[in-house]
Amino acid sequence: MSSDNCQEITSKVVTSIANVASDSVIIPIFIMFLFGPVGGFIFRTVDMLDEKVGYTDSRYYYFGYYAARLSSLFTKLFGRASGALNVFAAKYTFGDFNWRNARYIHLRDRNKAISAYAGALSISLKEGQIGDEDNKPSPMDIKRASHLLKNTYILLQLILLIIWLF
Repeated sequence: MSSDNCQEITSKVVTSIANVASDSVIIPIFIMFLFGPVGGFIFRTVDMLDEKVGYTDSRYYYFGYYAARLSSLFTKLFGRASGALNVFAAKYTFGDFNWRNARYIHLRDRNKAISAYAGALSISLKEGQIGDEDNKPSPMDIKRASHLLKNTYILLQLILLIIWLF
C-alpha cells in the first residue's frame, strides 16, 4: 500500500471515529441525561433515519427531509458541546494531544467533534476541509483518536455523575 493511500485511509478512519464520538456517544448521553431513555431513543431513531434514508431519494423525500431537519437541530444544540468536551478531554486527560490546536481548530471550523479531533491530533480531516496540514496522518493517529474517544467518554460520565450528585 502506498503512503498516500495509507494517509487517506487513516484520515477517513479518524473522521469516522470523531463522527461516532459525537453522534453515537456524546450527544445521546447528553440527551439521555436531560430527557431520559425515551429522549435518547428518539434521538438515535431520528439520527438513524437521517443517516440511512436521508432525503436524496425522491420516493422518500418528505420522510427523510424532516428527519434530517430534526437531526440537524439536535446536532446544532449539542454538537458544539460535544466538540468542547473533546477539547477539554484533550487538555485534562492523559495522552499526547495538542489541546491548544484543538481549541483553535474547533472554534474556527465548528464541526462537532471532528474539528476538535483534527486539532488534537494536528492532522487534516474530511479531505483537507477541517484542520491544518501540520502533520501527515499516520496509522498511530487511529489509536490516538480512539484514546481521545475513551478519555472523553470517561470524562463525560464523571461530569454527569458530579452534576447528578449535586
